[in-house]
Amino acid sequence: MFKKSLSDRSAPCTPAFALLLCGVVLGLAACAGSGPDVKLTAYGTLADVSSAEGKLQNVELLALQNDTLFVLGDSFTAIPAASLKTVSLNVREDRSWIYIVVFAQLLPSAAFMVLDDNTAQFFGVVMGALGIGTWAAWELSIPQSVFRFPLDEPEGRDFALHFRFPYGANRGQLEQIRTLARRSVP
Repeated sequence: MFKKSLSDRSAPCTPAFALLLCGVVLGLAACAGSGPDVKLTAYGTLADVSSAEGKLQNVELLALQNDTLFVLGDSFTAIPAASLKTVSLNVREDRSWIYIVVFAQLLPSAAFMVLDDNTAQFFGVVMGALGIGTWAAWELSIPQSVFRFPLDEPEGRDFALHFRFPYGANRGQLEQIRTLARRSVP
């Protein structure tokens, strides 16, 4: 009695395609979002330093030069690089937005999977894969926040970016910091 045209047959796929496109856009937005928020002082990154001499917490990384790590916390400290074990950057991340993006992809995926239409199920599988892929891309995009010593050359370059003086400091600069640190300690 009723003839189905070719355009009627593809009508159920249009919302599926729109949802798939929405999932792709959300996935790309998740990957392009802002990175972790590294706590910075006015000049360098705050970190916890573990060495053979003990552990220093919440110190500012000043410079690594002449096989010595210079940090500023309650006092000005010079730590021999040979005794360093780990340096953990104080990284704060707001990861709550990733849950919205992933659920926006996985929930429609689950809805498509329960339909009897093979095309809808295919889109459900694709959207589920996008959701899981988005999550994996986010997890793999987190920058290194713990540096274990000894460092190789690429790690050393990445680590240097967190110093107040990434290319080293001259003796006068370190003396000024040492003097200011002595004045600020009651």
